[in-house]
Amino acid sequence: MVTSTPHVKPVKPTSRHSRSSDASVRSSAVRPRSSHRRPDPRVSRLTALLLSPLARPLRALGTGSLSALVQFALLTLLIDARHWHPLPASALALLLGAQVNFVLSYVITWHDRHSDHRRTGLILRRWLAYQGATIGTAALNIVVFLAARDVLPTLAAAAIGNIVAGIVNFALNDRLVFHRR
Repeated sequence: MVTSTPHVKPVKPTSRHSRSSDASVRSSAVRPRSSHRRPDPRVSRLTALLLSPLARPLRALGTGSLSALVQFALLTLLIDARHWHPLPASALALLLGAQVNFVLSYVITWHDRHSDHRRTGLILRRWLAYQGATIGTAALNIVVFLAARDVLPTLAAAAIGNIVAGIVNFALNDRLVFHRR
């Protein structure tokens, strides 16, 4: 039994240096259809939950923690590597940490509270309100620390001051700084 096969033009091997012939061979080759995967519904639900208003305190805790790490890293750098006096080093590190916290809060924690990222006036008003809230809650932190230090160990008093200031700061950001427009 004899079968005939249609004439197929053989593809001659190309050298590594011949780019044009490589391109023609690749373009004529049949490409497999890419498989588009559907997103895992569990991931979609988790993402929706993490971005929901219900998870806002968790996002605030995360952005605040990251900002504190930036602050502590800068403080360590300024004191240990640059030999700054602790007071100006701490002030600069606190200032930078607060600005990092504002940006992260705007983008992550309160992402659903702004409709137009390009409105410079709105961002500036929120930044100024944030600075005021931060100054107020820093003062509250110090007052709570001083009051608690008389009855608690120093670190426990500092922790109580941070917790109280953090709760008040979250409420101020929710109701005043990043309020829904």
